[in-house]
Amino acid sequence: MALPPLAELAQLDGWLGSTADPVRAEAVLAAVSSLVRSEAGRTWEGLAVPDDIVVVVLDMAARVYRNPANMAQESLGSWSGTYAPGALAGLAFTAAERRILGRYRTQRGLWTMGTTRNDGFGDDVFVPVVDAPPFPWYSTLDAP
Repeated sequence: MALPPLAELAQLDGWLGSTADPVRAEAVLAAVSSLVRSEAGRTWEGLAVPDDIVVVVLDMAARVYRNPANMAQESLGSWSGTYAPGALAGLAFTAAERRILGRYRTQRGLWTMGTTRNDGFGDDVFVPVVDAPPFPWYSTLDAP
């Protein structure tokens, strides 16, 4: 069973500044809500949807509703049109939207942690090794 949209049709009407076609607007809200849930890793099922999530849904839904063909450029005299690259260009998050959704992400993914200190080996004593680089034995700072 599909989850309900994360924003209401009346909210989208207010965001657009006009009354949207309800069938098309509901389809857009459902698609955008699905992508937001996927990106954030949360459903907000049975919970209040945070205001900033509603803003992301409304802003993206308005972009898709106003430009369903993903036109990047359009002219009128001797008509010329340029489509946005990629099939889902209209359904793509902006960097700001990704940052907002990232705050709600439950899994952050794999990461690494650096373990070098960049402390240099200025006065360190090295042990010579045959067929390999020398390795540090001790630092003059450690000597008594």
